[in-house]
Amino acid sequence: MKFKHTINKICFPFVAAVFIFSSCIKEDVSDCPVPGMRLSPRFTMHTQKDANGEYRDMFGETARKVDYYIFDEAGLLVEMISEEGKFLNGQQTEIPRLAAGKYRVVTWVNNQDATALNIIPQKNITTVDELLLSLKEAASKQITLHPESLLYGFTEFTVTTSGNQVIPVDLIRDTNKIRVIVRWKNKATKDWCFDTRHAETTRLYLNGDNGTLKFDNTVSRGNWLTYIPKYFTGDELEEYEEKKGAATVATEFYIMRLVKDESKKELHIKELQPGGTDAEETVFSLKLMDYIRDYFKASGQDYTQEALDRKETFLVELEFDCTAWVAMSIAVEGWVLVDNGTVEPIN
Repeated sequence: MKFKHTINKICFPFVAAVFIFSSCIKEDVSDCPVPGMRLSPRFTMHTQKDANGEYRDMFGETARKVDYYIFDEAGLLVEMISEEGKFLNGQQTEIPRLAAGKYRVVTWVNNQDATALNIIPQKNITTVDELLLSLKEAASKQITLHPESLLYGFTEFTVTTSGNQVIPVDLIRDTNKIRVIVRWKNKATKDWCFDTRHAETTRLYLNGDNGTLKFDNTVSRGNWLTYIPKYFTGDELEEYEEKKGAATVATEFYIMRLVKDESKKELHIKELQPGGTDAEETVFSLKLMDYIRDYFKASGQDYTQEALDRKETFLVELEFDCTAWVAMSIAVEGWVLVDNGTVEPIN
């Protein structure tokens, strides 16, 4: 009997542990009993909702690389954690043991393909104020790389003597996409133009001044950058043709975070000049942020930083006269700005 009693004492905790951990074999591992201080990232600052009307967590499907930088109260870097691979919603990352005190953690997600830090950070040497994250091509002033979503998080926490805590890390997107579609229409007949020279000689550029971010996610002003877009061709282009074969240029810019009342973005359309040279002439310019602001107001939405952060892609549609670079229509997200300063939805 004594032997049987001993076995029961051993097996019951084991069975209980198996039962507890069995619930962790799923996508959401937020309930898993992991000891110590843990970071729990989540990405809900977007526009997609679940069946319950809540903004769903898209961390698992967005993250490919996660870097955590932990600073003490004075701003000195004390720990770095880097992870790559497949991530799950609700998963947690254990923090190495820290002395009791106040800390802050800066999180960057997907800082690899098109962005990089200005220096190699060193524990107990580098401070938070020394670190910047920039586009890799910023020095050349020509931005051609099209990165995946870059996410940012900032969290403050306190370590106590017990050191048992789950620290949520709320992430926001630090990149946007500007999709620009150019079409041509006969001003008198309203028919679409089919002259292929329009598409063949048209080039788009987007100038911006926010290619570098500080570790508090504010913009570190530098030189103006020229973003070079991706041009859609083939089946992708046909999606944006109002009529098959109509002259259409469809592009997408991958840019750093749009910041309300700060981001200066100028869209320029240039035309290749005749004579077999690469000379280009600017034929149209647009202050992009003014139109994005007007879109929010026109559609009845509050123009806030959160509204900008939630929306990843903005669609800009421009219609020009067939024979001259006269803008007949400028639309953002389906809202057309007309001469008298009012807007109306596209039919």
